[in-house]
Amino acid sequence: MTTSVQDSGGHNLRLSRRDTLRGLGAGALGLSGTALTRRASSAHSLARAQSEPTQITYWTFFASNEPDNPRAEAQGAILEAFMQANPDIEVIEEVVPWNQLHTQLIQATAAGRGPDVSRQVDAYVTMLARAGAILPLDQFISDWGDDQKNDLLYPWDDTTHDGMKYAFRQSVRVANLNFYRTDMFTEAGYEVMPTSIEEFTTAAKAATRNEVSGFLMPFSKADNLNRFFQTVPPLFWAEGTDLVDAETGKALFQGEVGQRIFQWFQDLVYVHEISPSGEATMDSEAANRMFAGGTLASQWHHSSQWAEWIALARDGVLGTSFQPSFTGEIAPASTEGGWTLCMSKGANEEAAWKLIDFFISNEAELIDAEVGGELPTRKSVLENPLFEGEEFARQREWLDYLADHGHPATTIKIEKRQELANILGDASQRIIAGRADVASTLADAASQYDALIG
Repeated sequence: MTTSVQDSGGHNLRLSRRDTLRGLGAGALGLSGTALTRRASSAHSLARAQSEPTQITYWTFFASNEPDNPRAEAQGAILEAFMQANPDIEVIEEVVPWNQLHTQLIQATAAGRGPDVSRQVDAYVTMLARAGAILPLDQFISDWGDDQKNDLLYPWDDTTHDGMKYAFRQSVRVANLNFYRTDMFTEAGYEVMPTSIEEFTTAAKAATRNEVSGFLMPFSKADNLNRFFQTVPPLFWAEGTDLVDAETGKALFQGEVGQRIFQWFQDLVYVHEISPSGEATMDSEAANRMFAGGTLASQWHHSSQWAEWIALARDGVLGTSFQPSFTGEIAPASTEGGWTLCMSKGANEEAAWKLIDFFISNEAELIDAEVGGELPTRKSVLENPLFEGEEFARQREWLDYLADHGHPATTIKIEKRQELANILGDASQRIIAGRADVASTLADAASQYDALIG
């Protein structure tokens, strides 16, 4: 049995079971790769003898045979376990660039060619639901009780629209951790990262060296201010405000707190000389390359990124701390920007739900945790002895942070989020690249946004 895969260039790949299971060893299921292959092969041979399996398509942003990618390996193992449990269903995996998944889904469903199941960033769930590109899942969870709903580690309403459930998180992310190069900060005299913005600035300044920037925030509009929306709102939440008013939808980012935040970003470039002015047009991937390549000492990012930088962790130079704030306390934890699982318009609903349900099962989440380094979405998964080991101490620390300092992911509910990203992107470029007056620039941006709200 093979799984069809398309790479980012649209080319078909054939993913064998051997490719899927390579490097997983005993795996989270407690089976050897040989045993799992033998059982799966037997199950699928029987299925073929009886009838051709139902084929469903699954959109993702990385291929399950992608080398040196723990999350990709976990995805492959989960799909393999799903097909073993459901020999009458064959999953066709198709790879779409992560920043195009939402737009391509709208186009594909409009043309009647959408996938059955798709990964989608949580911020686009509401937009996709309004566009009719994804289906509500309520019919499949009508018998769920409070115990099942309360088992989730994130608020139920995070992935609802108009009272209906449109998606489930594929994993839980702490989106606003501070990732830093321990070697660079130790050399600068910092073994422990500060919790106040003022002290954090001093530490980042000490870590800045020649070609090394101590800290930066990528403000590019090319990825819709992706990193900004994941990590900057907690600075607002820490002081009791937000980017926009949850009730009226009107802008709040131009207030005193917003001015202080954007002034700090500007000062990091021109006063403290920590961040490069080029961050105004830099996207998240460029910042990631700088960090991995040793020319960036720290940045704010989500917990799943640890797996991407596992080579740095193995070298003992990757550290995480909790995001500082202007209050001097650690900032509230954000789950913004996490991946969800959606059922597309026109899907084979029964088979699609089986795949979504399996992805959020304890069995699959254990694979995702052990192989991919992801944080599970269910409290009951954490009862597994796997999470008691020393190797999961960091993940337990992140989950404790989420439990003790959690905050609803308010930005994913902003009705005109795309418009807000465009307006704040323009304002950020003027503030960072053009060193424009912060207060007046934000006031102009707020007027533009409020005019759209009406």
